[in-house]
Amino acid sequence: MKANVLIHLTIALLQGSPAIDQGDTATCPNTDQRGFDRPINGDGSPFAYCDIGAYEYLADLPIFSDGFEDSDTSAWSSQTP
Repeated sequence: MKANVLIHLTIALLQGSPAIDQGDTATCPNTDQRGFDRPINGDGSPFAYCDIGAYEYLADLPIFSDGFEDSDTSAWSSQTP
């Protein structure tokens, strides 16, 4: 265990864990133990389901939505504000 956020000791899910997106979304809390929203689509399927346990796997969510991480600059404006 490690303090993944603040003082909450959790066991992080690893990529490919069988617990990812296998929980009951109708009964899981809106946030995991760390306070992160759930459900998050962690397995790439078309739908998001809660993960089993107190930790919601965040996958490799993009930080930027403008193509920066994929080197796609087509969404960038050439004008500065």
